Amino acid sequence: MRAFFRYVLTCMISFMLLTASASLAQNKKWVIKSDMPNARLGLATCTVGDKIYAIGGYKSANLPGLQTIEEYDPENDTWVSKKDMPSGRRWLAACALNGKIYAMGGFKSNGTPALTTVEVYDVASDTWTTKASMQTARKGFAAVVFDKKIYVIGGADDNERRLKSVEVYDPSTDSWAYKKDMPTSRAMLAACVIGKKIYALGGPWPGSTGIKTLEVYDPSSDSWTTKASLPTGRWALSAVSADGKMYAIAGHTGSDASAMVNVYDPGQDSWSQAESISKGRWGLSSCIVNGRIYAIGGSEIKAPPHPAVATVEEYNLTEVTGLQDDTDYQGKRADFHLYQNYPNPFNPTTTLTFTLVKREMVRLKVYDLSGREVKDLLNGFLNKGIHSVIFDAANLSSGVYFYTLQTAEYIKAKRMLLVK
Repeated sequence: MRAFFRYVLTCMISFMLLTASASLAQNKKWVIKSDMPNARLGLATCTVGDKIYAIGGYKSANLPGLQTIEEYDPENDTWVSKKDMPSGRRWLAACALNGKIYAMGGFKSNGTPALTTVEVYDVASDTWTTKASMQTARKGFAAVVFDKKIYVIGGADDNERRLKSVEVYDPSTDSWAYKKDMPTSRAMLAACVIGKKIYALGGPWPGSTGIKTLEVYDPSSDSWTTKASLPTGRWALSAVSADGKMYAIAGHTGSDASAMVNVYDPGQDSWSQAESISKGRWGLSSCIVNGRIYAIGGSEIKAPPHPAVATVEEYNLTEVTGLQDDTDYQGKRADFHLYQNYPNPFNPTTTLTFTLVKREMVRLKVYDLSGREVKDLLNGFLNKGIHSVIFDAANLSSGVYFYTLQTAEYIKAKRMLLVK
């Protein structure tokens, strides 16, 4: 039996390697999921664990910002409401760090000033607290987490002037500090982290043609560089990173809402086209859970009052492997579920999570591209339920690795990317 499992694993890894080089745009479909309870655009979304949190935003141009926070469970395709944010806001930004969601900036309604406010939601206790305010009031800006700190980038001030400024927040000291300005002033931009760099794209403010420029910030040197331009400039777009690439999703071109999805490969400094979402949307927000991208909310209409939609669409990145989720080598339903590691890409640690439906003997291993075992993470009996293991790759080089979960009758493998 051991030899047979080794043969199955070799076949799985070989097949995954053959398919990994295929375009991520092929054989993909955006799937409609359950609507949010509240339609909204100008919202923010965050991922904590395996759940997605939709925060703030507004329903139409003449209505104030929402205080509402709603939690989405992708596994069951269900939404539940959580404790309201203390202040309703639109065009805010949010980041998740250490099990807490930081909701920052934005503005309350038409004619009101941009905010410096930072309110923090504790997912475990369903409570809100207030932290140190940003130094610059801003709306329509981007925010990312890097090295346990939050970076806020660009946006617009009270006079609708586009901003270049960058601030970093350190939760350990509850303090903000300015960093080197972004080369291009922009608002309603998107940003994400790939490896050790922060990528900023899109903007500026409505009424202008969307910016194509892609600019990259290196926190280690506090410096910016310019990379290959976005094929079609747009603002009020969203972006996520997965498998070492960036997905730029929808947005507004300046003339109409766009449904396009572009994929940026930092290694090649080039863009490709992925499958579009079902309809053009702007003012949406996106995030990724267990190898699936979720595009949430926004508006399909440019002209005021541009009513919001509650639409949620899912894009399954794991289909690139060609493997069926939670099946064994005979196509039977497995007795466990192996999730995509998080974060991915990672450096140097990532969390591997799986669920068992009964007590049994399990083995969790990591392999390199050649199929060589590099780490035996688990080898023993575990009870039914959810289990998580931290994989530390500090002594490994950058590249693609595979992790496998094996029981007495089943084996499942997934890819992950180490970027140093």
